[in-house]
Amino acid sequence: MNGACSQPPPRIVRKYSSIFQRRSCVARVIPPVAFARLHQARRILQTSPLSGFRGTCGISGLRSALPPLLGRLRHTQSRIKAACNELAQQKAGSCVWNGRKAVGNALEQRPLAIPEVRSVYFSCPLAAVSVVVLAAVIPCYAGTPAPTRTPKECSAPSYSISPQESAGSARSPKMKSLIATVPFLSGLAVALAFLINWTSAYERGSAGFALQKRFVNSTELDACKSISSAMTTQGSKVVYALDLSYLGLVKHFMTSSTQLPACVAVPASPADLSAAIKVIGSKRIRFAVEAAGHASNQGFSSTPGVHINLQNFQQVNLSGDKSYVDVGPGNVWDNVYSGLEAAGVAVVGGRVSGVGVGGFITGGGGYSWKTNQYGLTGDTLISADIVLPDGTLTTASASQNADLFWAIRGGGNRFGIIHNFRLKTVPQGQVYGGLRVYTADQLDELVNATLVFSETSKDPKAQILPTFNFLLGQPGAINLAFYDGPTPPAGTFDAFSPSNVRPLVDDWKTRSLLDLVKSAPSDIQGGQRGAFHTVSLEKYSKPLLDLIVSELKYYGAQTFLHSGTFVSYDVEPFLPYSQYAKDAAWPHSTNALPLNLYFAWTNPAEDAFWAKAIKTSADKIAAQARSEGQNLDNLYLYPNYAVTGTPSSQLYGPNLGRLSQLRKQYDPQDVMGLTTYFPF
Repeated sequence: MNGACSQPPPRIVRKYSSIFQRRSCVARVIPPVAFARLHQARRILQTSPLSGFRGTCGISGLRSALPPLLGRLRHTQSRIKAACNELAQQKAGSCVWNGRKAVGNALEQRPLAIPEVRSVYFSCPLAAVSVVVLAAVIPCYAGTPAPTRTPKECSAPSYSISPQESAGSARSPKMKSLIATVPFLSGLAVALAFLINWTSAYERGSAGFALQKRFVNSTELDACKSISSAMTTQGSKVVYALDLSYLGLVKHFMTSSTQLPACVAVPASPADLSAAIKVIGSKRIRFAVEAAGHASNQGFSSTPGVHINLQNFQQVNLSGDKSYVDVGPGNVWDNVYSGLEAAGVAVVGGRVSGVGVGGFITGGGGYSWKTNQYGLTGDTLISADIVLPDGTLTTASASQNADLFWAIRGGGNRFGIIHNFRLKTVPQGQVYGGLRVYTADQLDELVNATLVFSETSKDPKAQILPTFNFLLGQPGAINLAFYDGPTPPAGTFDAFSPSNVRPLVDDWKTRSLLDLVKSAPSDIQGGQRGAFHTVSLEKYSKPLLDLIVSELKYYGAQTFLHSGTFVSYDVEPFLPYSQYAKDAAWPHSTNALPLNLYFAWTNPAEDAFWAKAIKTSADKIAAQARSEGQNLDNLYLYPNYAVTGTPSSQLYGPNLGRLSQLRKQYDPQDVMGLTTYFPF
């Protein structure tokens, strides 16, 4: 057969060079590396357990990755088919699809090499494991000259042209072994490199450099070692960057909030928490405290220094008479509701899944589904156990350290680290509500229904949370409804009847409080860069709601130009709740109605654009409210929603002076100044 084999015309080889392969007398049209990887990536994105993770590992990551992925797949596939057709027309060979599914061919199917998948896949610890597995199977494909030589367990899809294979193309066993060894060692090196560099998942892909920087700062590393020695409780630990749990301990709802610290201190007792803060204060090390990681402003719960994670403080201990519950700051509200459900009680807590307890209360007080009935979560706080900046363990309540108790309800992270909240409980049975989803053609109808509800509803048990959003290139909306009872009275939600506002998805029903909270699709919004901001309003008017929809469409259109992925405006029309308001650091006795803006994007280079955009949009809405005669001067912005750079006077108003005085009283060494928050 030497010299007698046929070959495709050179013109076709040149035209389809990216998908054409020739070995001696063997000519094959193969799925190129990119094409095979795309097939594997699509299968991973559509079917793998990653869809169960939050953030970039979750649904939002899949949605942003699949469209460009499928587009590339279709384009490459069309080129392969075109090459096959030309070969057939010139009778130079025939294309045959082997039909064997890939098991994990490392050379042609590495999903980690696909940019769209990388953003989804790298944020999971599975990435490092995957790289190791891929490196291990590289020899399965190395040196095989034709599909028939590929081991069955490493088989990959390929197109092949049927000219006979030349015997001269076979390699000697020694040559095959050598060829197999090189990519295996290369793959192993790549795997080790990924294991070192996978901390780049959240930021700019320079984790190796970031790790070097971390180790250069010997002062911070010394503090980490000192904290490790000072913490003696079983379960307390200090975690460094090469530990597989490191990323999970610094992860935030928004990737832009995450920083890579020198180490993570994970205390398991108040005594060890005290020991850690003493070391930090004595060495003057920058630090941060993370409860559940829902803060949107970088630095509020993240740091390049020592990161304290409160995951061990997840107690939910109900009193014998069920009148109060002790709750750890490391909880999310889902856990609290779950722990109380069997007892038939609940607390005035968060409205959507994944929101943490700690910052929710200290960062403003906390809006709840039950705010119409009981006020903010901070208004139901009985006491808090706290580690002061000098390491002292104490309790703050209305009768003990009353000024400190006033300060921690809205004063953020300025007064120490709280390790236990004692909250009043309220009776809890079945509730009614859930999620409805609306398409763009229903936005005007939803605006009208929201206006009717906000102007006519007087039942404190009834509440709505309409969110106008821009996702996957389209404007739309969702409406979360809540009624504190199994069946709302007739007429309660008539404004939103399907005959008035036609939902695409309707999930309003009788259910448990926990189930209702989990029905909100909050997790799909995370895992990206992002920012919150807010406007406090006296009321929602038709021109104001129309402006919100207009702003949604405008900034939604900007997503195509500035790597945007999500734009939303949460409308929160509460009933008057000032009668429940307790005097606290954040002034909330004026029935302010918050509007929450949330913009998300992927490219760090666009941070400045979106930071300016969200402030501009909020200012425009506030200007519209003022033009209608609303007095916003005494309506202070909700700190948990406010973007970095918001003047503290707009948050705390007349309370700013007292906060500053109390901070000096309780933290004369300015230890908490080593963290980041709104200044006072």
